[in-house]
Amino acid sequence: MKTKLMLAAALMAAAVLPANAGEPISGNEWLSDCTSKIQIRPILCMIYARGLADGLQLWALTNPESARACIPVKVRTEQLKDIGTRWITNNPKLRHEDAGYLLAIAFIDAWPCKETSQ
Repeated sequence: MKTKLMLAAALMAAAVLPANAGEPISGNEWLSDCTSKIQIRPILCMIYARGLADGLQLWALTNPESARACIPVKVRTEQLKDIGTRWITNNPKLRHEDAGYLLAIAFIDAWPCKETSQ
C-alpha cells in the first residue's frame, strides 16, 4: 500500500513539474514550494530536502573524513523542511542562490560533523 501511495505521489509530481524541472531551483523557488497552498508543491519541497539529506547521509557514511554534515539517520522529512525553511528565511540575501547549496549549508549548520583529533 505504501509503495502504491509513493508511486501515485511521484506520478502527480511528474504531472505538475515545470518544463525546466532538470534545472537547479533557487532558494526562492524552494521556499515558495514549501509554503504553497497548492497541495503537491509542499510535497515537492520535502522530496527535495529528503533527497539532498539522503545524499549527505550517504557521503558521511562512505567518506566520513570529508563529510561536513552528519545528519541523524532518524531525522524526519518535516524536520529537514523546517530547518531548511528557517535557514533560508533568516538569510534573505542568499535566497537567489541554488536551493541545494542553501539546504546543504543549513544542514551543515544544524548537524556539523565532529572533528576527529589526529
